[in-house]
Amino acid sequence: MKTSLAFICSLFLIPILIGAQDSKTLVHSAWEHLDPDADYFSVMRPQKAIDTLMELGPKMVGGMMAGFGPEPDDVVKQGRQGMQKSGMDGLSTMGFSHKKFADHSEARVFLGRAPGAAGPMWEVLPPRDNVMAGIRFLPASSAVCSYGNIRPGKLIEIAKAFMPAETAGELNRIVEEHPMSGFTQFSALQGDWGAALTLHPTRTMPSPSGEGPDIPELGFVLIADAGSDFLDFIKEQMGETSPTSIGGASGLKAKAIPLPFKNEPHLFRTEKRVVLASSAELASEVRDNLSGTGKGLLGNNDFRSFATAFTAKSTFFSYVSPQAGKVLSGLQEDSGMDMEDMFGPAGGLLKLEQNSSGLSSVQATEKGLAYRVKYKGFGGAVPLAGLAPLGVAMMLPAAGSMEQMLIASKLTEVKSNGKNMYVSIYADAIDSNEVGFPQIGDYKNSTDYFKALAGQNPSKTKVLAASPSFVAGYKKPAVDWSTITAENNGWCIVAGEDETTDAGVPLMFSANLLNEEINPDNRPIIDPNTPFGNKVVLITFGGGSRILDVEEDEHFWAHFNQGRIFKKGSILRP
Repeated sequence: MKTSLAFICSLFLIPILIGAQDSKTLVHSAWEHLDPDADYFSVMRPQKAIDTLMELGPKMVGGMMAGFGPEPDDVVKQGRQGMQKSGMDGLSTMGFSHKKFADHSEARVFLGRAPGAAGPMWEVLPPRDNVMAGIRFLPASSAVCSYGNIRPGKLIEIAKAFMPAETAGELNRIVEEHPMSGFTQFSALQGDWGAALTLHPTRTMPSPSGEGPDIPELGFVLIADAGSDFLDFIKEQMGETSPTSIGGASGLKAKAIPLPFKNEPHLFRTEKRVVLASSAELASEVRDNLSGTGKGLLGNNDFRSFATAFTAKSTFFSYVSPQAGKVLSGLQEDSGMDMEDMFGPAGGLLKLEQNSSGLSSVQATEKGLAYRVKYKGFGGAVPLAGLAPLGVAMMLPAAGSMEQMLIASKLTEVKSNGKNMYVSIYADAIDSNEVGFPQIGDYKNSTDYFKALAGQNPSKTKVLAASPSFVAGYKKPAVDWSTITAENNGWCIVAGEDETTDAGVPLMFSANLLNEEINPDNRPIIDPNTPFGNKVVLITFGGGSRILDVEEDEHFWAHFNQGRIFKKGSILRP
């Protein structure tokens, strides 16, 4: 009951504006897609609820931001604009039903589309014939998989609709700087495509965490309609090493993709489809499936037991097998992550059990989107689990390049946090000066200084009203300020300056720059064991923030410290 209520509440909190519609039409349009024998159901037009949330939005956002980031009113305004740009304001109906059986649960959701509503939300899943024919294409050993007609570019448009213009521009810049990621080609995918992570029935490999027992050997498969240029792009990036025969078809053996398991990728094309598989064994199986001699997922009894989750004409489906649930729950346990400790009551939604498994499908029609899911053992975030395979498709083909994009995003986040810290420190220095800028001899290290900013000072003033994650940088955040150590602090800070220091002079920099003395005559020393590589985040007086590259910037020190020398003792390291 606790799980079900949490799931229902999560649906009602979706920030959506809907159009007006008479009650009879409202109920009938949703009811045909819900379960009349469900334990409970709801059909609603949540205009009033959404309006109330929007009125409370500034207060809610203000509390979460703790004085940092954009103005709450701006966040709510951005949300309203996002609904319009994404087409979510065309959602006229929301329906939900849920039924619990002895060994599983089933849920249905219907999102009704107002007449004439347009936007990427209604273009993500184009109406089509039944996708069930594609089930037999995927390997029988698929542990987490998706297949159907879903347009990634429209998903990205929805995400961008809710981003501030600056953030969306930053994303575009990152994509342009990393053309090898295949992001553009992936966005342009149309027609049917699918992705699967497989678990070998007998062979094993070490756990990715390096702890705990071995797990079944991982593999992957990507399938796209032959008209797509996405896998052609992959072929170009992977490089052809030798021709090979795959189940009687010609293909290419290519270089390994940078993933944490053994892979010998094979790429081949049939008249209608292009396939990339992590091994010749999987490639041959998919070849047989495509030719009709193999059963694919239809030969998997666990999958067949979930088949009632399909609507009459599904547009897209996702599947998480019991084997995947067992492995994922084991990895979650081995990692020591307690979801409820980390995220509070909401963490229960993310907890996986040994039997976690499920099948979800979406039917797209002119009237809206009908979603069904049949599941076991999930904490409640079943829709999220059903969409998890999308991440497989996005990350596998270009793992190395995607990693660079994630690092670039993290650098931007750390730079923003550093700038906000400067604002807090400067405001305190020119006001009450409870902590102010650090002076030589006052603190042994930057960790002690940040603890003082967080309230561990004589007056108990919280100059920095934020969680320890704000100072973590590339390191693991502390649970709270009382337990923070050097292992949770990613910043160095210069001591001996104050609010009168000239703009552009360094105040803080990421701790991956190891120099204990800042001197143009010394070579910059970078810690090679951090995800930031050769990049250093710099925060300067006046509120400036930059990301500098030690290798690419010939005048690194000139851009870093404007010719000033900071001797040993004036730099507080973590």
